[in-house]
Amino acid sequence: MAVENAIPTTSSTDAQALPDEPKPAKKGYGWRFWAIFPGLCVGGLLSALDTTILSTVLPTISHNLDSSLLPTWCLPVYFQLVLEATPKKSGIDLFASFIPMVPGAIVGGVLITVTGKYKPLLVAGFILMAVGMGLFTMLDDRTNTVRWVIYQVILALGSVISLIATLPAVLASLPESDVATATATWAFLRSFGSIWCVSIPSAVFNSRFTDLVGRIASPQLRGVLLGGGAYQLATKAFMESLDDTPVVKAQVVSVYVDSLKLVWQVGIAFAALGVPLSLLIRSLALRDELNAEFGLEETRTENVEEVRVQ
Repeated sequence: MAVENAIPTTSSTDAQALPDEPKPAKKGYGWRFWAIFPGLCVGGLLSALDTTILSTVLPTISHNLDSSLLPTWCLPVYFQLVLEATPKKSGIDLFASFIPMVPGAIVGGVLITVTGKYKPLLVAGFILMAVGMGLFTMLDDRTNTVRWVIYQVILALGSVISLIATLPAVLASLPESDVATATATWAFLRSFGSIWCVSIPSAVFNSRFTDLVGRIASPQLRGVLLGGGAYQLATKAFMESLDDTPVVKAQVVSVYVDSLKLVWQVGIAFAALGVPLSLLIRSLALRDELNAEFGLEETRTENVEEVRVQ
């Protein structure tokens, strides 16, 4: 049967195994390695240069990743399997999730500085995030480039706006003496939240995929994709191996699209939850003067006074 021939088996007579399946003789690093490892190296280098930034810079980097962590982990599945993009092109397609963050942060910071208000930006950021997640639910194999670029830009702007408005909301009601402690606590909580931003989407995706895998006609293919194989095989090479069985290929695409759709819907719930929570935050005036002194306190001892007398 043509459907069965597209699936790798352990039989020695199977002549139609996946053509691009990794072989033990060929070892290398995937695109995820090069997306993660350089950032860890840079963070480690900065920490080695100045240990005082370890407790602040690294959690900040972690939160910056957390602001767009969901599309970073889920969009490559959409690009490479549904749209059949190469790993390199998939990484380029993700630029729309990161490039808007720089101008968005600049504009948001200027608005907070000029107006002295952080609450409107905080609410607007969560609303944009919810809208962006909602737009992601419409992604399928027929979505054109303009649409998924705009969807990423909206989510990225919402993420960065809510990011820069969160810290002023935390520090506004605190005296300057508590700024360091509050900032460290805030950074720790953001870093802790990034763990759930990976585990929850992956659990939702795998659970939903398991529920929908029955749509695929081939039992062998279902066995390959279960148990975490769905994320591992989300590549263009895998989809090209199914070109001889277009019906099964369409079934695989539909299962992936619907599984990702539930992930986006869960993202909507988390982003929407931030809106009422932001409304509960008190809107306080930001201070424009610094009423604290930093540095070592100079003390005069009797020995120093004696030296000066002599």
